[in-house]
Amino acid sequence: MLGPLPDPADFTESWGRAYPTPPVAGVVPTTVDGVAARRSRQGQDSFDSLLIQGLGSNGRTRVWSLRNRMQEDAVKRGSGVLWALVAAASFSPAGALAVALQQAGWSPAAALLARVGGASLILAIPTVLTMRGRWHVLAQQWRLILAYGLIPVAAAQFAYFQAVQYINPGTALLVEYLGPVLLVLWLWVRHGQRPSRRTGVGMVAAVLGMMLVIDVFAGITVNPVGLTWSGLAAVCLAVYYALSAGDHGGLPPVALICFGMVIATVAVVAGAGVGVVELTSGPGPAVLAGMEVPVLAVVALMGVVPGAVAFIAGIMAGQRLGSTVAGFFGLLEVVGAIVATWLLLGELPQPIQLVGGAVILAGTVLVKLGESRPTEELSELPLTPVPEVASKLA
Repeated sequence: MLGPLPDPADFTESWGRAYPTPPVAGVVPTTVDGVAARRSRQGQDSFDSLLIQGLGSNGRTRVWSLRNRMQEDAVKRGSGVLWALVAAASFSPAGALAVALQQAGWSPAAALLARVGGASLILAIPTVLTMRGRWHVLAQQWRLILAYGLIPVAAAQFAYFQAVQYINPGTALLVEYLGPVLLVLWLWVRHGQRPSRRTGVGMVAAVLGMMLVIDVFAGITVNPVGLTWSGLAAVCLAVYYALSAGDHGGLPPVALICFGMVIATVAVVAGAGVGVVELTSGPGPAVLAGMEVPVLAVVALMGVVPGAVAFIAGIMAGQRLGSTVAGFFGLLEVVGAIVATWLLLGELPQPIQLVGGAVILAGTVLVKLGESRPTEELSELPLTPVPEVASKLA
């Protein structure tokens, strides 16, 4: 009987050493990962014979196809991590910039409008360029655009602003950032994707780290209305990661962001029109890092960094890492928010918050390791249990 399938990383390494370059008839490879090495023709022929017995006459081609795909997946995951870090860093200063605007006389809804409205204007030209010849996709994906603009962009932030009227802002933020945990539970209950043990440990570590980072133990006012609003924000956050990782039907990410921002802008203005939110603004100036800054500069920064850049990076990360892993990388936003608040508003983080940031990072790494699954193509290889082959691979 065949032994357990090897880990993908071990599989890649072993086959890479056997075939560092595509085999050519009559030529024996002489290098392995840049290290000089030679193999006898007899040994090479024996290995080829074993390979053909195990995988069939086209086994060598299939192994090479698998190896190339695994290498492409590794590059894709690496770029996904970079996009996730960019997204977390870009989302981080949103709170500090909003506080600066509020201190300059802007209402929370006006700060939100500056973010989504500014981002939609910034992305207008790139969106028009990327949509050339694809405008029919817009009509096909209008439900996705509507959901993205109303739920992850507008509703999540509106729910958070409502929650902090009733409960401690730290408590509201903690509940909201349980969104990735809700996503894991939803995938488990609805689709049967049971989280691995590492993912479970990472989830617990992320929640505990979050509690330390926002110093939730400093004071909690439990109000059912506030908890309900922050819970709605958590659901919206889970929807954001799920939509970012889903199939957009050929709709470019920049277009999804732009049209979603437009929908959110209309929603905020409509909310102000019916009296749900208040839109007020002041002439400024705003104060950042102890310096007076023109309020319009802060508005522009709000639209560019936590608006356009952050959401685009979040979608790119979700498409490369999947919604679960990208969601837990998003927890690093809280750590970045503390740093941004320290630099821009002069509020120093406490040592316990630094410890919490380290715990969040550890939890994020555990989740990424726990969600790494063997390549599907590897599990589907039709290995034939030939006795001599089994003795070699067991």
